[in-house]
Amino acid sequence: MASAPASLLSAWGAALRDCIPPGWRQRMGAARARLLLSVDGAELHVVADVDGQRRTLGRWPWPMEPSALVARLQGRAARLPRVWVLAPEQVLRRPLQLPVAAGARLRAVMEFEIERQTPFTAAQALHDVRRLGASGSQLDVELVAVPRALWDSGALAPWHGHLHGIDVADGNGTLGVNLLPAALRRRPRDPLRPWPWLLLLLGMACLALAGAQWLENRREALAELRARVDASAPLARQAAQQLEHARSRIAGLAFLEHKRRQRAATIDVWRELTRRLPDATHLDSWSIQGEQLQVTGSSSDAAALVGLLQDAPWWQDPALTSVVRDERQPGMDRFTLTATLGPVGATAPAGAGAEHADVR
Repeated sequence: MASAPASLLSAWGAALRDCIPPGWRQRMGAARARLLLSVDGAELHVVADVDGQRRTLGRWPWPMEPSALVARLQGRAARLPRVWVLAPEQVLRRPLQLPVAAGARLRAVMEFEIERQTPFTAAQALHDVRRLGASGSQLDVELVAVPRALWDSGALAPWHGHLHGIDVADGNGTLGVNLLPAALRRRPRDPLRPWPWLLLLLGMACLALAGAQWLENRREALAELRARVDASAPLARQAAQQLEHARSRIAGLAFLEHKRRQRAATIDVWRELTRRLPDATHLDSWSIQGEQLQVTGSSSDAAALVGLLQDAPWWQDPALTSVVRDERQPGMDRFTLTATLGPVGATAPAGAGAEHADVR
């Protein structure tokens, strides 16, 4: 029994053959062609059957060797499958009715029916079965059998291994059976046999080419994308540098703002000094250097200034660094006073003033 893939390819090949016009089928050698050989008296009748159209090729003396027939035939006719055609009176035909289920094992069932329906045993007969149709649950078939002795006779003995089948004449045609056992048949070469495989290989090749083309398109798209990225890389780096520079400036400004908010505004320091210093105190200059406040001037009681400047909101640790008698102003001392500017709260007044001021 043929495997499923083989049956599928065979059906595909048959459908492909039917799609080809008859003229092209004959030129390609794909037409259903065979040589019908039959004995008519003392002559071998040779007929070419191509897609049901018959043409007599010749009549030659019988018996004849297969090699002699090949020598008389010309061209492609010598390579056609050879089928021996028996006369109707040479075979035994029995119509039968079988269960439909027997259709899957029809030839095996006929092995048992031969002894019941014919005077031969299965080993003494060549047989085949024809399907005639089905009626309800019954399958109509016809058993066709011929004595094996006919095949083993001296006249047909030289043709063993040279025939592709044995059929039976039926009016202007044949029954369409093959009495020759499968083991004794010469298998014909199917001109279209490689085509399904070639088409399959062609389809796979086209699929591979399509995949390769798709991959090449993807590679070209990737190369184009990389070129565009490389072209825009300088602009991206420049933008990144500008962004980093802006971030650095923002960070610096934020640091300066943070430091500024940690220290009192100059105007606030000046206002607090003028409020705390007594009227008998005159300032020559005052300055802020970093976190250091320095005040110089003259006062009638320089030693009391430290106490007056204690507990100020804008500075800590006021101290006199120098005190000398002012020779130009009797009763006045010249002094230099320093203090450390301290952090302020979030509610401290914000403002900006000169980092250095002179008072005369």
